[in-house]
Amino acid sequence: MPSEKSNWKSRGIYFILFAAIAAGFFVRVHSLGKESLWYDEGHSIRMAYFGFSRFISEDPHELQHPLYFLLLQWWIAIFGTSEYATRFLSVIFGVCSIFAIYLMGRQLFDREAAVISALFLTSSTYQLQYSQEVKGYSLQVFLGILSFYFFARMFKEKKWTLYLGYVLANAGALYIHTFEIFILLAQNFFFFTLLFLRKGRSELSWKKWLALQGLIFLCFAPWLKVFIAQLAWGPKNFWVTRPDLSSLGITFKLFTGSTGLLIIFGLLCILALSSREIFSGKTKAQEPHDANQNAGFYNFSPVLLLLFWLLVPVLTPWLVSLILTPVFQPRYSIAATPAIYLLAAKGVRNIGFKYARWLMVAMVLYFSLLSIQGYFGATNKEQWREAVGLIEQSAHPRDLVLVYKGDCLKNIYYYYQKRKDLTVVPYPEADDQSPKPLDSVINGHDRAWLLISHNFPEQSLSLSEQAAADYQISVRQFPGIKIYFFQKKI
Repeated sequence: MPSEKSNWKSRGIYFILFAAIAAGFFVRVHSLGKESLWYDEGHSIRMAYFGFSRFISEDPHELQHPLYFLLLQWWIAIFGTSEYATRFLSVIFGVCSIFAIYLMGRQLFDREAAVISALFLTSSTYQLQYSQEVKGYSLQVFLGILSFYFFARMFKEKKWTLYLGYVLANAGALYIHTFEIFILLAQNFFFFTLLFLRKGRSELSWKKWLALQGLIFLCFAPWLKVFIAQLAWGPKNFWVTRPDLSSLGITFKLFTGSTGLLIIFGLLCILALSSREIFSGKTKAQEPHDANQNAGFYNFSPVLLLLFWLLVPVLTPWLVSLILTPVFQPRYSIAATPAIYLLAAKGVRNIGFKYARWLMVAMVLYFSLLSIQGYFGATNKEQWREAVGLIEQSAHPRDLVLVYKGDCLKNIYYYYQKRKDLTVVPYPEADDQSPKPLDSVINGHDRAWLLISHNFPEQSLSLSEQAAADYQISVRQFPGIKIYFFQKKI
């Protein structure tokens, strides 16, 4: 029968978990609609609002997150297309991830490590950022945690519900982002490593494992044609540049939140590799309840699993980008970030003194709060609301408004457009897709506006001396956006 001390400890753990979830919700809804939508968010709303079925035949390369677009389509049908409403869907998955990582930590370690990992995820600026965007990344994190949760339980439990949950979590994640392939790769590396070592027994045989992988492939098969088309389109059109060694350091700094947090998390991950308590002379015994939870793991190594979870989804696309074609982008590997919080939580548990453990947690939370404060104090997104508002407040009827590039017009400019008396068109391109000379485009107009975002082709849009002499030019800069105003001289 549990002692009174154990009951009080359990209540304390659950209170901290509830506080973490409540704080995670509060910080994610804070200033949720304050900043303008940016280009990618506008693209998500366009995909959902117009229904993405037509884009499968017209522009299949745009459909990188089909499941998220479908969920968003249902969501905006109920709650509308405001900045706050559309971002709130990501908030929900971000908060759900806090509880999911607690379950994962409980499965791998114990309740204290579980609640510490929940606190780390709650206070992560990186998770906060993508829980406040109209993108599928917070859902990608949530499904990634569920995938590893079912994966870990399948080693010691023979339940069809676990198999079903594992297949659905991974298939769903593949429909969110194709980088889920690297999550599956990490799980396969781990499974076959244990199979090769052949120590102990497991409820998950290689035959069951291959059958599960086959079921995931069958779930993804309807999308395979589109996926192959995207692979063919990518090498020539993908905007990602080739990474170098420093890209890895930048990636892990983004994942943790700051240079200071990167150092702290790095030290805690090193501590996690130790099987004994640091600053203590004996191995820590688990609580009875948690020992029962993990009794079926045998030679299953939670720390090794977390290392595969963290490193494979980051290093594999990085190596592919070096050897073949650039595909590496830190946010695409966001599903690997929960492994950092779980490893760090295990590192905290390997500190022998209880008060030293919670002092370390407090230190992480302190630096995380500084990072969050910096996040809310900065402008993090392109200011399309302000840029379009400036044009519409200052423009005269029938002014010419040029938007470069044209996909910015359809993905985000139209979202904020209110006036219909302006001539708003994409900047025209020549047959070779290079921008036409600027003086030929604005010729014949007394007033013209040029909005440039994402690509800055000023060198291609230079005015001739005669045109420059004919127009008075003013410039206004917003984060990620530049506006030129041309008024013909009298």
